[in-house]
Amino acid sequence: MGVVTYNYDSTSPVAPARLFKAFVLEADKVWPIAAPHAIKSIEVEANPGPGSIVKINFVEGLPFQYMKHQIGGHDENLLQFD
Repeated sequence: MGVVTYNYDSTSPVAPARLFKAFVLEADKVWPIAAPHAIKSIEVEANPGPGSIVKINFVEGLPFQYMKHQIGGHDENLLQFD
């Protein structure tokens, strides 16, 4: 188990709030469609809010089967997630 910090900046014709909604708030629906070559499914335990555990299941052939992430919280106004 370890801690990873990742920052990514990019430009897009899509509004930041819309990207945040798709890739953070609705990740369990969007990621498997956006990256079917890597992500098989996403499971959210209980309410998808602070303290919940998210399990990302990867497709066969990758060096790992799944990853778990505990949601620390998110701020839709600042577009931040941890």
